[in-house]
Amino acid sequence: MSVSAHRGAPWIEIADRDWWLPALWGILSVLLGLWLFMQPVVSSIVLLTMTAVFWIVGGCADIVYALLRRTDNWGWRLAAGIIGVLAGLLVLGHPLYGAVVAVTFLYVAIGVSALISGLLGIVLQHHSLSRVILSLLQIAIGLLFLLNPLDVLTLIAVVQGLGIVTIIGGAATALAAFLSRTHRHAGVAI
Repeated sequence: MSVSAHRGAPWIEIADRDWWLPALWGILSVLLGLWLFMQPVVSSIVLLTMTAVFWIVGGCADIVYALLRRTDNWGWRLAAGIIGVLAGLLVLGHPLYGAVVAVTFLYVAIGVSALISGLLGIVLQHHSLSRVILSLLQIAIGLLFLLNPLDVLTLIAVVQGLGIVTIIGGAATALAAFLSRTHRHAGVAI
């Protein structure tokens, strides 16, 4: 299979006159990432509180929709709305407890994912030395997360890791927006 590229075809989509929207989004993402990285405990509680507000609003919308439009799955939608409202109220009423529950769930999800990925890497993949080492590392990380889900240092590392990923993604988005604007004005296809 060969891939041919049209001469002069842009590898970054030109944003036309609204280039500033992705640039602004990227800059705000970098700022959010810096905040997550520098204040991991406070930022996790604030983000969880904001999530709780969305759960309450979304749950209320689901309840109203389920009661007004009795489609085939209206009972499931009603139940999901009630659970969303109750979960949001629980987190708002006890933000620290909600953060612990959310982080524990996140740890378990990461641990199970890493453990399964590592085991599948050993069982199903070709057995190169690098693949075996990577799979064993994934298994070790999975076990670490599953055996000690409430470790504060792990919480800080997870939130800071999220901050680093957010910084990188925001910087890439802003850079692509600025490059598309600069090269569009210069008449260059990038």
